[in-house]
Amino acid sequence: MINETQMTVVGNVVDTLITNWKTSVVRIPICGSAWAQNYTVHDYGNAEIATYRDWVDFAVQRARSHGAVVIIDNHLWAIAK
Repeated sequence: MINETQMTVVGNVVDTLITNWKTSVVRIPICGSAWAQNYTVHDYGNAEIATYRDWVDFAVQRARSHGAVVIIDNHLWAIAK
């Protein structure tokens, strides 16, 4: 489940980091509890965008498609069910 329109925002952020900021390394902070719970990402209107894992995977794939190195930075945020 991926809402392609909403994923454009994530893609634009990654593209801007690589193209405009001229970086070859992208750090993607992830939430360990969201990953473990298979959390669903929502937009401001509460519409589902994607599963958290698909959302992170999209960002990683987008950065890798530009040849960037990706650092997955695991944080221990708590997201309640």
